Amino acid sequence: MSDFLPEILAPVGNGAALKAAIGSGADAVYLGLNKYNARAKADNFSIDNIEEVLDYAHLFGVKVYITMNTLLKDAELPEAVSFTKEVWKKGADAIIIQDLGFAERLKNEIPDIVLHASTQMGIHNYQGAIFARKLGFKRVILSRETTLEDIRQIRANSSVELEFFVHGALCVAFSGNCYLSSLASGYSGNRGKCMQLCRKKYILEVDGIKKEGYCLSTKDLNMLDCLNELKDAGITSFKIEGRLRRPEYVATVVDVYKRALKHRTDKKDMDHLKLAFNRGDFCHAHLFEPTSDTIYPYVQNSIGLEAGTVVNSDGKAVTLSCKLKAGDGIKFLRNNIEVGSASIRNDGNKTGFSGEVVKGDKVRITNSPILQNFIREPKIPVDVIVSAFIGKPLDISIISEQGVGKASSEFIIEKSKTADMYSCDIERQLRFNDTEFVVRNTIFNCDDNFFIPKSIINEVRRNAIASLKTALKNNYLREENHDIYESFGNEIRKNGIELLEIKDIIQIDSPEKLRFIPRNYCGYVAVNPDRFDLSYLKKFVFSKPLLLNLPPIARNKDLNKLREIVDSELFFGYIVNNLYGLELLKTKRVILGWQMNFLNSAVTEPKISSPEADTEISNSIEYSFGYVPLMTFSHCPRKSLNLSCNNCNKNYKAHLTDEMQLTFNLKHYSLTYCYAQLLNCLPIYNAVSKNKFIDLSGTDNDLIPELLSLILSGEKLPIATTKGNHKRGLD
Repeated sequence: MSDFLPEILAPVGNGAALKAAIGSGADAVYLGLNKYNARAKADNFSIDNIEEVLDYAHLFGVKVYITMNTLLKDAELPEAVSFTKEVWKKGADAIIIQDLGFAERLKNEIPDIVLHASTQMGIHNYQGAIFARKLGFKRVILSRETTLEDIRQIRANSSVELEFFVHGALCVAFSGNCYLSSLASGYSGNRGKCMQLCRKKYILEVDGIKKEGYCLSTKDLNMLDCLNELKDAGITSFKIEGRLRRPEYVATVVDVYKRALKHRTDKKDMDHLKLAFNRGDFCHAHLFEPTSDTIYPYVQNSIGLEAGTVVNSDGKAVTLSCKLKAGDGIKFLRNNIEVGSASIRNDGNKTGFSGEVVKGDKVRITNSPILQNFIREPKIPVDVIVSAFIGKPLDISIISEQGVGKASSEFIIEKSKTADMYSCDIERQLRFNDTEFVVRNTIFNCDDNFFIPKSIINEVRRNAIASLKTALKNNYLREENHDIYESFGNEIRKNGIELLEIKDIIQIDSPEKLRFIPRNYCGYVAVNPDRFDLSYLKKFVFSKPLLLNLPPIARNKDLNKLREIVDSELFFGYIVNNLYGLELLKTKRVILGWQMNFLNSAVTEPKISSPEADTEISNSIEYSFGYVPLMTFSHCPRKSLNLSCNNCNKNYKAHLTDEMQLTFNLKHYSLTYCYAQLLNCLPIYNAVSKNKFIDLSGTDNDLIPELLSLILSGEKLPIATTKGNHKRGLD
């Protein structure tokens, strides 16, 4: 068995969390500036203080990865590149990004930069990893939907480093690519400003069966019992989610996972993880079961640790079956639903409460002062050697495992004329409490009866500490990057891919809708099927060449089906919505799909712009009409209603209704595995002047003839629509 231990990568939203992560033993941290990072609500860091942050982390040998992982508009690219240049110059170890256009700019302007592909790029199979490596990405942060089988396939077929989320919040949308917040408010989750609408209540209805609750709210990830399997599968970095979490969360989770790698956990560790934050008593996401149900519909926030039950309630105070500590915060649950809460003021088993709490309700601790015990001030152990001889300068050496700091006084030590000075007098001046160091041993080599002013001792001590810091900083060498970057376009051409021309695209989801395509139509027709099955796709018979819209997710077994379809030569070309498609479709014709999230023109290849864009983008087909897929799900909505796969005909009717009575239809589609997409409640419609992408998926057949004629001519539609962000702007 290899002695290699994967990196523990900690989330850092502020300075306190940085110290908490390092104090608990993190090997690396990831953090964002106050712009262009996917956690805009975190405190974050500024370009003015980032050098201090980098120096502090590197002092402890901890790597720092900077998140510049939002989608960028053309007007934002120059500043984002400038920020990145500065943090790279100051010593950042890697930059995490998702925007392919941004990657083009960075690699052209900073050739030696190290780029990590954000989880939001949705890399989840070996073909996507291969293509990311070709583009120059040193590391891929796999999507949370990646299965263990696919991790093994990626490791076997690619040399790229693999990072994987092992703990924390799980987004219900595939790889976090969600457009619900953006199209509802103009605040984009893909730009770090998610409104967390997935954590609100909905009514889910599938084939007439209804369920009310937090139907889009997922359980939290916890892979504590899977670390060995993930390590053996090839993961090199275990990532913890939580840049919006408190320092005690960061300290606790890092400590537990760090010890778990060395097999030093105990039975209380899982309890501590639940106390730190816990939605739904955790899950493994899709690691072992690709379509596993990850939804926890009862409570959208932390449910903490189960502690006991209510044994008596008089309406004002309760008696509990468990004893709690002052400072504990608790929730009361009945049938998994929160019915009350309390903050414990005194040790014991009695407390007042808010809500409606009765005998038998469960008690769960959601906040505990015990987690403060995990926060440790980061300290570097050192040995100190002091030499104090009459007629010589005072010498102080500070020695750590990674470096040595030395300093000497200009003052020459004198024999004492009045009060004698001893080693203990010097030791009292060797204060390290306000530094990053803690003294293990102090060795004195001294004469007797000498005199040194206290100010001199303090000055030499400070200089020795500064010398050690410099030595440690110089000792920390950022890994050199010798990768040769190829531009996005060059890699496409190397794969023998032919790029399709910019034309209108009409997309349909069933063979019946082919009859609505006008005879004089000169654009492309794309197929967006509910079954990626060759026998079914052969039903799409048309007099003009057809494109196939490839799905954003394709697990290893799904790839086999897609390869069969591609090899059949049934389609003239393909719309690619994930990097894997560019590796799969060698020598084929493609256009880049909107789910690759284009908000700028830095990638010059023909593309379909994102429906959340607020302006037209050069060299692109503009998303003009359609019920936008707001999210793509790996879990099965039927399973959320306790329905099994046994009686499923893969053609179920389903929708979600929100608190404002807006209805969002669910579109099911299948390869080897089943997936679903949440469609917007209204179709987006922008009568753009350029080439149009018109998606008729989910549109009633009776409406299509009139709507299509009006859309193609840019006229007003007789149905309710939304302009998305074209009118209000995208934040």
